[in-house]
Amino acid sequence: MPRKLSDYAGVLLDLDGTLVKHAAAMPGAVELVRHLKSLGVPTLVVTNSTNGPSRVGERLEHAGLDVDPRLILTAAQAAMDDLVVEFGKPRVFNLGQGDMDDVIRQLGTLVDVDGDQACDAVLVGTPPNARATPDRQRHAVRLLRHGARLVGVCADRLYPSRHGLEIGCGAFCQMLAFAAGTRATFNGKPEKAFFLDACRLINADPTECLMIGDNLDADILGAKAVGMRAGLVLGGVSTRADAQQQPRELRPAFVADDLRAVLDVFG
Repeated sequence: MPRKLSDYAGVLLDLDGTLVKHAAAMPGAVELVRHLKSLGVPTLVVTNSTNGPSRVGERLEHAGLDVDPRLILTAAQAAMDDLVVEFGKPRVFNLGQGDMDDVIRQLGTLVDVDGDQACDAVLVGTPPNARATPDRQRHAVRLLRHGARLVGVCADRLYPSRHGLEIGCGAFCQMLAFAAGTRATFNGKPEKAFFLDACRLINADPTECLMIGDNLDADILGAKAVGMRAGLVLGGVSTRADAQQQPRELRPAFVADDLRAVLDVFG
């Protein structure tokens, strides 16, 4: 493993549980972002958020982190980009967060629950939100049974919130897929395409990049699948014991208590 952060062609940083927790920066986050900027190392924030880059950028700014929205890749944005390639101007039903309406409208047409609109895809986020009420879930199943594609913003089983670990988008999608007799496709982490797109955004070879995140399934295994080095920080989804239970070839390159310890790892 390179001994200095400056040895990497690019660094990818997870959002929730790594850079921020709720509205506050995680310990060492501000210092790490500043350090990477001072080194001139291309740095990208990658997140399974249902928001667009500008909204995530505002959240980071409020937490005291200076990150250009052009250096943020969200799973919701990646999902819509893929639907545009397939459908041109996709007609999409939002079964995710309300903020995802804006992401859909920028590149496609938002399908309403009322009426009999044609629908290309049902875009799914996490279950505890105002766009995933029982009525909207029933409508989504009807659309799926009539041929709409089931697209998950990400395949997360769980994610951290102020209430603890919540049911993730991936688990929610599997329920809908079973109900509608269809299969889901996923964007975001840990999909290989998401990590490859992220590296292309910073013009870096994945094998020369470092991923830092809190989730073994989404961050570490996803990054390692495209040849990236990956380090785990604690305080989010995965624990040190979880990392030790992985097969040797799938373990993170390092496990750090927080981002302050990451800076110590690299001197």
